[in-house]
Amino acid sequence: MKKIFFLSLLAFVVSFASLGITCSAQTGNVGCGDFKTGRFAYRDSAGHIIEVTRRGNRQKEYDKTDKILTKFKIRWTAECEYRLTQVWSNSKAKRKWNRHVYSITITRVNSNDSYDYGCACHEQGGRGLVGTMVRLE
Repeated sequence: MKKIFFLSLLAFVVSFASLGITCSAQTGNVGCGDFKTGRFAYRDSAGHIIEVTRRGNRQKEYDKTDKILTKFKIRWTAECEYRLTQVWSNSKAKRKWNRHVYSITITRVNSNDSYDYGCACHEQGGRGLVGTMVRLE
């Protein structure tokens, strides 16, 4: 009986803590909405730095190492969540992902110039991918 009570209490604490982490991304001086437009960069799974430009409902990503440009439509589904739909790439290998939708969640706003995110992306076989997006300007 004590074991069941302890496990129930532990499950409650874990779920409450995860709720606090989700909400913390939406509070403070800087919110997720501050990252809807601008120039950013992140490191991909191969270790390359990818430059990102967001304007309106469009996002461009450029890999300077491999000279690959990929274009997306971006749709914000919540304050800290968005979906990217790949629409074009100059890379033959990446073209197979045209019309593929990626769901990204901003898990924490670090400051006015960066945020942490999570994505279940195809490059990782559908496993959770996490990273940090940094503002360039």
